[in-house]
Amino acid sequence: MRKSLPLRLAFVAVALVAWLAKTPVAAQQPMPSVIGWTTGVGAHAFRDSTFFEAIDKASEIGAPTQKISAIEGYMGQKVSSDIPKELNWELSESELNAVRQKLRSRGMSMPVYYSRNLPTDPESAAKLGKFVKALGVQTVVSEPDPATLAELDEIANQYEFNIAIHNHGRQGSPVYWDPKNVMKALEGRSNRMGVCPDIGHWMREGIEPLAGLKIVKDKLLSAHLHDRTKIGPEGREVPLGEGVAGIPAFLKEIHRLGLKPTMLIIEFGGDRKNPSPTVARSFSFLQSEGVAPIVGEVMDEVSKKTPIRWTVTPEERASITAAAPSAAPAAPKKPRRLLVVDLQAAYGGHRSIPHFNVALEAMVKKTGAFEAVFDNDLANLRWDKLRHFDALYLNNTVGPIFNAPDLRRDLLRYVREGGGLAGHHGTSRASRDWAKFGEMLGSHSVRHGDRHEKVVVKVDDPGNPINAAFDGKSFEFTDEFFRFPTPPYSREKLRVLLSIDVARTDLRQGNYCAECEREDHDYAISWVRSYGAGRVFFANFGNGGEVFSDPRILQHFLAGIQFVLGDLKVDTAPSAQIAGKPAAAK
Repeated sequence: MRKSLPLRLAFVAVALVAWLAKTPVAAQQPMPSVIGWTTGVGAHAFRDSTFFEAIDKASEIGAPTQKISAIEGYMGQKVSSDIPKELNWELSESELNAVRQKLRSRGMSMPVYYSRNLPTDPESAAKLGKFVKALGVQTVVSEPDPATLAELDEIANQYEFNIAIHNHGRQGSPVYWDPKNVMKALEGRSNRMGVCPDIGHWMREGIEPLAGLKIVKDKLLSAHLHDRTKIGPEGREVPLGEGVAGIPAFLKEIHRLGLKPTMLIIEFGGDRKNPSPTVARSFSFLQSEGVAPIVGEVMDEVSKKTPIRWTVTPEERASITAAAPSAAPAAPKKPRRLLVVDLQAAYGGHRSIPHFNVALEAMVKKTGAFEAVFDNDLANLRWDKLRHFDALYLNNTVGPIFNAPDLRRDLLRYVREGGGLAGHHGTSRASRDWAKFGEMLGSHSVRHGDRHEKVVVKVDDPGNPINAAFDGKSFEFTDEFFRFPTPPYSREKLRVLLSIDVARTDLRQGNYCAECEREDHDYAISWVRSYGAGRVFFANFGNGGEVFSDPRILQHFLAGIQFVLGDLKVDTAPSAQIAGKPAAAK
């Protein structure tokens, strides 16, 4: 039943998983975190606004589950109406604190900062060092006097930040518009000194972005991403993906070279009075057509080397096995195969993952209701292999798992054409940038209350065979419970099985999450739905491993699995359609 892996391969997989877990995760940016990139916007796109206004506008751009969370500040912009000073190293301690608090309040960071010139006198250099440290700046982009590069190299190393040479075309420094000249200027400099090309200026000067990148190579510390209709001065600026820059190929080469730029920056805002729509188009293209395919390739490779997790104590295994049902709620109509995946990305991993795998293995052995194939290789999620399984189970699959375009297409097709999909807890946080997955599953989760939240579970659908273990009675339960946003969560689309009994539960206990509250007080715990010809089951339980030593929960899960496999008949009419009808009519 388990897929064996050579010991050496297993060690490689563990190392890769550890690497993914340690990769910094920018807020709302799951995909770039897997490959070590941060994507965002330059405040210059909002140059008719204050920096605080630019932060507000930028933080609203993107899908609900993947908004812009990084901004490049620049020296010429006023901080705010209350701080009518330029954003630079002359700000006072209290003013820097106000900037830091503003960024934090909107879930934003400022990893890159632009200043046309940089100081070299000790007093101003110290102020610059304090400025970048206070605001978390990793790279300062500039076009300094070439004669000062040696001094700036010393300053960058002393205060531990990078300096990236920018190119403003021929109207800037004549040394910098040609990448070959930049590389000559950087000869003998430390790794703190590099390049932040404006690829739009490259294009205007007749340099294709990919050709420029092959010149600067590992000196690339950041990049201003632009697109133009033509290579040469006659081209005009357009949103990313609407010109001839070849952004996907440019990003793919960055990845091939193994580079980790501090930030990939969208600068073009189009209409100065209303830049947000243009920035949004560029950001959407950058994520979907530029970053996602690269992350997909990375995850495909990682998945081949990531073993299924089984490690539990002997006492835990005995407890889980004892709790597993001895009989299935439905007789199999034919031999069934369930594919089980427990892959995670850019997350440390739920400790309960092996507990569920052991529980599922015990259910299979004790009931004989189906075969479980445990395998994280994402090749199995392509159509030619996936169609040979009756259902797919996602065991706490947090993170940007599903990115490759063909995988996304095949998974949607599989369920629409009659396949089953089941998952629990962290699965609602898988590929949150992919809206269609959240729609198919029933929702993406947002945040959760206390990790040991004690709730009263209400049985919303007592006659449903998946709820048979509860005998129609509410019960207390402690776990970590995610909240789900509308859209995509809706009782108009889902048959809710269990939910939090709000009247009997303190929703503000422990680590209270104000953002988790819903106006309608509808906090689902499990549900089923039809999706095309396919069947979906999701349960919110499963953060703690002790959950899978509860016989009621395992019976609930087993029934849900038999439903998605096609053996247990369940009414999936949405809850909103049956609300208020007599029980007999349901």
